[in-house]
Amino acid sequence: MIPYMLGLLPWLIAAVGASLARANPAWVDASFAARWYPFLARNITFVNRLKFPIAPILAAGAAAWCVLGLVMAIARSLARRDARLLLKAIYRRVAAAGCAFLLMYALWGAQYTRSPLSPSGVKASGDGAVTAMAAYGAGDSLSKQCAAWITQANRIKPRIRDSGAIRSNDPMDVLARVPAAFENARAALPSLPDMAIPTPKPLGFDKLFSSALVEGMYFPFTFEALVNTSVPMVDLPFVACHEVAHALGFAREEEANLIAAIVCAESGDPVFRYSGVMCSLRYGLSDLAARDPGAYWTMLERMSDGVRGDFVNRQQYWRERQQTPLARLAARVNDIFLMKAGGEADGARSYGNVVQLLRDWPRE
Repeated sequence: MIPYMLGLLPWLIAAVGASLARANPAWVDASFAARWYPFLARNITFVNRLKFPIAPILAAGAAAWCVLGLVMAIARSLARRDARLLLKAIYRRVAAAGCAFLLMYALWGAQYTRSPLSPSGVKASGDGAVTAMAAYGAGDSLSKQCAAWITQANRIKPRIRDSGAIRSNDPMDVLARVPAAFENARAALPSLPDMAIPTPKPLGFDKLFSSALVEGMYFPFTFEALVNTSVPMVDLPFVACHEVAHALGFAREEEANLIAAIVCAESGDPVFRYSGVMCSLRYGLSDLAARDPGAYWTMLERMSDGVRGDFVNRQQYWRERQQTPLARLAARVNDIFLMKAGGEADGARSYGNVVQLLRDWPRE
């Protein structure tokens, strides 16, 4: 009995560690986020030099070991009429999952408990007086903020049609431009760690991940930011910046969204700026639709034909994939993970909390 109980030890250690981290966010800030994680990321850079992602290979191998091993254990148990063989196989997989979760938390996951990302919100004027800075969210109400984002989108969209205004819409070229976009946004995001910005990689198996509603992911075991390059182009730069924000140690989804939106907004590349505005607008309109459906439809009428087409096509792309059993299962798993492992009370709804963060975040 005792050997079997040892299989639960990694889960127990991880739970205790998570409780201690939640109780001591200052320690997580000063030791884990500022020292331990950058040290790890700097010394695993060889992984990001590889042109192909390692994460899907490891994940596929782990899945095969779990599924095929259980199938073989069931067959052996039936053949020998010995249920202990199956129980041992289950035990090994529960123990391995606990070890994987503990390792994930030790490598990266503790950063779910770091202090919330927040700027000072003030700057010194020429005479030394402290004055409030304007926020990225310019409106004093949600509807005014959405209207402001629509105005920006309407203004940027024609520049994207002009092929001379951008370098390329090729997904791989967009991913390659992400590090430069982050470096350009450091002044607006003083909390970014002093470490090399990784270039996100294509996730691969795009159709499968799109069917599971996965736009991208960060794989903490290999320190890889991975992006589903089949997502609509209007989403791609924002998603890539979101995953790189995770790679820089910002685990909370709303904070990764905030960083992605600001990096896109500070970019001189119209493709990035348009993606940031459209993704911010998407979250804002989702919130507005729940509060005031009439105002939501009014906002749609404010969009230019090109912006409205991108917005509707993006909605249609994901709506066609939302009703499959795989999509519902993936959404539920993500929700549970964010609530249980990440400690995000809002679960998957935490992504949308970026709207308030953007409205509060100061800018010049």
